Amino acid sequence: MVDDDLASASLIVDHLAHLGHRRIARIEHPETDPTRIAEMPTRSARRAVDGP
Repeated sequence: MVDDDLASASLIVDHLAHLGHRRIARIEHPETDPTRIAEMPTRSARRAVDGP
């Protein structure tokens, strides 16, 4: 099984926006190691919502 964090984040935000939500927040795990940050799913999710 392969997760697609980028697609799932985009689908979630699109769905919430379609329901009328305009102030959508995301909670992230605090991480300071640059290598781990780049590998975390939240990084992919952020790119899906905010762009590269």
